[in-house]
Amino acid sequence: MTRPVIPTAEIQEKLRDLRNLFPGHKDLLYLFAERLAERLNPQLSAGGLHATIETLFQDVQRGISTFPDKSVEGLTDQHSSAYYITKRVFLERVIPLICPEDFVEDFNAWDEIMSIKV
Repeated sequence: MTRPVIPTAEIQEKLRDLRNLFPGHKDLLYLFAERLAERLNPQLSAGGLHATIETLFQDVQRGISTFPDKSVEGLTDQHSSAYYITKRVFLERVIPLICPEDFVEDFNAWDEIMSIKV
């Protein structure tokens, strides 16, 4: 499932503007999007985006960032059910808003593979 990488500048811009693109949600979602935008490489594959999202969620749950220069401040004082809801909304509704359609298909394939319980 190796697909080409895409530039992330437009995705980062949409993440930073998510409050306008996807209004009416809790601040946690928008703060998560901003923190994710900070972590994206200039080019990324769908698997790379999925891994970056998973790493950010794990960092938030632990309260410690794996990126020394990237903060999880403001994300760590939430109830654990808020993380799950935010993650599902992000994966199911935000990714299609911020990524090209063919990239979303690849991303969803990664999400399906990574969610299989062994």
